Amino acid sequence: MSHIFISYSSQNRPYAKKLASFLINKGFKVWIDTSSLQYGINWWNAIVDGIVNCSAFFIIMTPDSYESEWVQRELFIALHEKKPIFPLLLKGKLWEIFYNHHAFTVENDAVPDDPFLADLSTIITPDKGEDISDLPVTADTTAIDTDDIYDQFEIAKQDQQWSLVFNLAGRLKASGVTNAEIEDAERLARMVIERDQFIQWVAIPAGRVRLSEYEWHSLPPFRISKYPVNVAEYQKFMEDQGYYRKELWKTAGWNWKVQHQIYQPARWNPTQMNHPVVGISWYEAEAYCRWLSRYLDDEIALPTELQWQYSAQGDPQIFTKYPWGNKWDVSRCNNSVPPCNSQGIMPVNAYESTGQSAFGVVDLAGNIWEWTASDFDSQPNIKVLRGGSWLDQDERSFQIDYRCGDTVTSREYNYGFRCARIGG
Repeated sequence: MSHIFISYSSQNRPYAKKLASFLINKGFKVWIDTSSLQYGINWWNAIVDGIVNCSAFFIIMTPDSYESEWVQRELFIALHEKKPIFPLLLKGKLWEIFYNHHAFTVENDAVPDDPFLADLSTIITPDKGEDISDLPVTADTTAIDTDDIYDQFEIAKQDQQWSLVFNLAGRLKASGVTNAEIEDAERLARMVIERDQFIQWVAIPAGRVRLSEYEWHSLPPFRISKYPVNVAEYQKFMEDQGYYRKELWKTAGWNWKVQHQIYQPARWNPTQMNHPVVGISWYEAEAYCRWLSRYLDDEIALPTELQWQYSAQGDPQIFTKYPWGNKWDVSRCNNSVPPCNSQGIMPVNAYESTGQSAFGVVDLAGNIWEWTASDFDSQPNIKVLRGGSWLDQDERSFQIDYRCGDTVTSREYNYGFRCARIGG
């Protein structure tokens, strides 16, 4: 059954009910706990079932819902189940996890506008608008055997099935059972789930990349970050003392950092959380990748220029000039090619609908130059940059095979990076 699940805190119930009524009148089926929970069932089971089976997940953002344990639980399940999420900002600030989402800002308790509904209709088709409160809830309605749940919890913990651990901990707590072991395991499960959602990755299949008419290279599968690393993602590295942890840095990079007293990017603006981090040297980008490897417990590195170009090129049988095709189009990336005159760096997802590559990787042309792991013309202290930036006035800079190089200590205000995850 296709439906919308609405997550909210109890303090925002009046708006949640108003939103549900509006959506129902527009022809959508809605799951909301004010009408969809039946008496005599385990309410947490029913909520989990409502999220798992929904086609779209709405979350009403306020300071209260940010602090709500149960709203955060619902969000983690939706993220783990990879549900399309539609954030609505009712009060306060946009949550960090949604910096790459187009959130609807609620003004004067207004309901979503037509563009929002148009986006929603691409995910779920409205019909007669029946409220699913009258439909049977498939959650278990039998008496809760907490001993059995606890046994499942222990097995899931031993098998490191963290999503299941998180859900079972919720069921135990909803039944009034809690202790330090449950709290610790739940905290670890939450961290693992949150960690896995930290950066969005695009899987790139094995294939061949064409650097020139006669130069082909084979590549194994890998993953690349969908967007350049943004300020919010880089801030976590800084908060984790990345600039003070010698083990994250190459020896030459650490010595350079200490000598020049480098403790943040050359162009640091924490108010623009979804803009790419810039003013980054190659050493800083490489240290971030080492930190991310530890954070994700996986092998993370700067992409080689072959990986970068393959991510932009897509099908090697069709050698396109730009990520979107063969024809230059000033409207598809942030650039200053006449008649454009860019006023500066833009959010990493600003051109997601028009400038992404065939693989779905965003911002590979324009906005910022991106560091790669590759040496420029066999010079180890000069690294290849790709992509062109908002400052560039020559369309050639944005072609997928165009390359330039700079020293590993250069910190230009239009230099940034993205990450690659080895192993596909």
